[in-house]
Amino acid sequence: MNKNEIYTRENNLKLLWPNGKRVAVYITGMLEVWSEGKAPEYTVQTTNIGHHVVDYGGIEWSNYGGKIGVFRLLRLLEDFKIKATFATNSMICEIFPEAIKAITHYGHDIAGHGIWQDEMINELKKKEQHELIKKCLDMLESHTGKRPQGWLSQVLAFTPDTPEILVQEGVKWWGDLKSIDLPKKVKTNRGDIIAIPVCEYTDNRVLRGAPKDYFDVNKETFDYLYQNEPFSVLNIIIHCQWGGRPPVMAMLKKTLEYLSQFPDVWFTTPLEISQLYIANNLDEISYSDRFLSGHKNV
Repeated sequence: MNKNEIYTRENNLKLLWPNGKRVAVYITGMLEVWSEGKAPEYTVQTTNIGHHVVDYGGIEWSNYGGKIGVFRLLRLLEDFKIKATFATNSMICEIFPEAIKAITHYGHDIAGHGIWQDEMINELKKKEQHELIKKCLDMLESHTGKRPQGWLSQVLAFTPDTPEILVQEGVKWWGDLKSIDLPKKVKTNRGDIIAIPVCEYTDNRVLRGAPKDYFDVNKETFDYLYQNEPFSVLNIIIHCQWGGRPPVMAMLKKTLEYLSQFPDVWFTTPLEISQLYIANNLDEISYSDRFLSGHKNV
């Protein structure tokens, strides 16, 4: 790969993924757990029961991910021979240890996602944030035998200190940035880290309508990228507590069946993409340089 071979309408050069692949598709399974007595602020229920009581129903709803959802997702991924990345709260290791064992057994990547889902790092001072990130990564490493090389903050809420802390802890890629739709090298005082773009539509955002919306948004986004933007990425996110249920899993199966028809789709992981960027010394490839290079001469 030549980092100067950028697709533009003027020179008609196409920077493609390995082996001429046109679109990189990577799947992120979100496996989350809330601290004792806490539940997600969103569920399938539309009536808020109030903050003055413990939401036992919401707690049970969220536990579905570690009890059933993650295993249904693993089975589907195995059927398609696709490796995914699981962004995981480290307390999953203690509350649902069989889930972590299964993810590791089937060879999927694990990315740090904090300790508890309701303990966010953007509320912490730098030292406290570093301690939390290190503890999360240490826990996951001790239960899997491998230190995570990726990180997504809870609700993608970070601070300016986050990338530098991650570099210090040996993390290679970071999934919090929302201002990019291609990977980007982020420089810190401790070294570089590759920012990996995330999906605009996670399952809990589109499923207020109907499960089929999940298929529609991923298919239509893929079709647009495939037809118009070579060297693009599609991140399919699925929360195990919500998307691991049969109505949504049926739509993910349908999505993967559709995408698998295209031989020039690269099913990959953020770790593989970050390794590719590092090996080729790629920095940031802007949209305007790819498709509107003539604008600089206007």
